[in-house]
Amino acid sequence: MKAYSLLVVLLLCAAVSGCGSRVIKTEDGAPPVYRMDDGSPCEAPAGYPDILESSGTQQARELFLASTLPVVTSEGVKDLPSLEEIDAALYISCGEYAAREISKDILRHHRDIYQQLRLRYLALGVQSWLDAPDGYETSGKVCSFIFNGDRPDARNRTRLVPQETTADDCAVHVNSNGGTHVLLGCSAGRWKIHWAPQRILAGPNGWTNRRDSLAGTRYVPNPDCSWG
Repeated sequence: MKAYSLLVVLLLCAAVSGCGSRVIKTEDGAPPVYRMDDGSPCEAPAGYPDILESSGTQQARELFLASTLPVVTSEGVKDLPSLEEIDAALYISCGEYAAREISKDILRHHRDIYQQLRLRYLALGVQSWLDAPDGYETSGKVCSFIFNGDRPDARNRTRLVPQETTADDCAVHVNSNGGTHVLLGCSAGRWKIHWAPQRILAGPNGWTNRRDSLAGTRYVPNPDCSWG
């Protein structure tokens, strides 16, 4: 009976992310993919490991240690690290979490600052598009921010976002402002937009389904303009 009970426990552990395993198996030679505390993958950014020791990556790492609120920390940065450097800094934190060198709470603090830094890029890109006289001619990624489910809401708005923007960026943005969903689209310019068939539910870390990829789903438009 004891042996049977132990077998059940082991099987349950295997089903629940390998008893808390924090490293996802990857191809030989590729940087490891880490599992964050909510189950979502944390992958090495483009240019890694060349940007590992860059000044921007080190700057982002120093910002992660700030004791101020993440939004305050982000707003105090005059010269932002590149998005790749911000991603590299978080990837290092994910590795530390996987090695149990930092706690779940510390990883979340690092991630909160990481998100605020990315949202700075999102806000700057949207404002640049709004200020451009011929901005409506621009093609690219579009986010429709939804604030009240299926009900009409004056806060609902559609914005062309920078090409580097992820679906999680848009979801974090709308969630942090009290919204509920994001509908992803691709514009060919002049508001000729192809919308995804289904919108994504926004949570504090982005799309609420943290373990799955958006690629090939009804949550991205066709063509997907690299949303997936």
